[in-house]
Amino acid sequence: MTMHEGQFKLKTYRNVDAGDLTKLFEAVFKQKVDKKLLQAKYDTAILGNGGISSIAYHGDQAVAFWGAIPYPGLFGNKHLWIAHTCDYITLPQYQRQGLSSKLALKSCDLMRRNGIAFAFGFHSEQTYGVAKKLGWRDNVSMARFNIPVQRFPAGRFLAKTGFSRKIYRKYILYALSNRMTDRHLFTNVFNEKYLSILYSAQFMTYKSFSPNYVVKLGPCRIWLKVSGYSLYIGAINGLTQHNVDDVLRDLKILANKLLVNEIHWHISRNTDIFKILSTRLTPQDSWKISCQLFDESINSSSFRLNYADFDNY
Repeated sequence: MTMHEGQFKLKTYRNVDAGDLTKLFEAVFKQKVDKKLLQAKYDTAILGNGGISSIAYHGDQAVAFWGAIPYPGLFGNKHLWIAHTCDYITLPQYQRQGLSSKLALKSCDLMRRNGIAFAFGFHSEQTYGVAKKLGWRDNVSMARFNIPVQRFPAGRFLAKTGFSRKIYRKYILYALSNRMTDRHLFTNVFNEKYLSILYSAQFMTYKSFSPNYVVKLGPCRIWLKVSGYSLYIGAINGLTQHNVDDVLRDLKILANKLLVNEIHWHISRNTDIFKILSTRLTPQDSWKISCQLFDESINSSSFRLNYADFDNY
């Protein structure tokens, strides 16, 4: 289906359009989408910035979307805004119309107007190609560590249906209850050396739109998430070369208690945490990441990411 450019209307996405966006997600991914969760994800009022996502309409129907979420950032002593671009989706019959590129350009313009200094995105092969065509840089890389746990992944089956999922979430809260600590006191260790996301109290409150938890495990505080058959490590404080064996052992014990059979840990390369984990585990490639600078005084190669910075964490 070939359309003329004038047949599409590009708009700044607002949460009043959440119904249209929900329908678009459901049509693209062929599954039910939680409208409230989607609204919470793009409701960034608590962060003090927003309105940098773009949505395309053909008539009254939403046909494509380019998401972007403003995060507080820190670069040395300089506070700034960092945008995480995500959810690049187009209905199949409207693909190859250039909509993704047009929406990306519109969102980049919105980012400039809203004082965003730097943007980054995790990409599939297709969206990575779009970003490269628009001049985005790829000098940021992450690694993935997989840690198997010897148990049957009962959590995977409990998470499949609505009723059992509710029971499983209550069980997760029970299993973590004696370890949970105040999420608003959790900090990003990357702030000490690198351009990175600032885990402010407002950011940690915003990130609670999806079930995730900050827990104490031995000498460490860990921001984690449980999903189906995996325990995801979003960020950690207190990991050292001296305690890494104890921490990995305790994580396996915790994963077993949470009824999952593997641990996933994504982390930026060339960081102390990556170097420590690499002495015990084999790093694998993680997502493709590209960056766009709006403030040329920033060195994007100094950007470091935790898995908790991912939009759906």
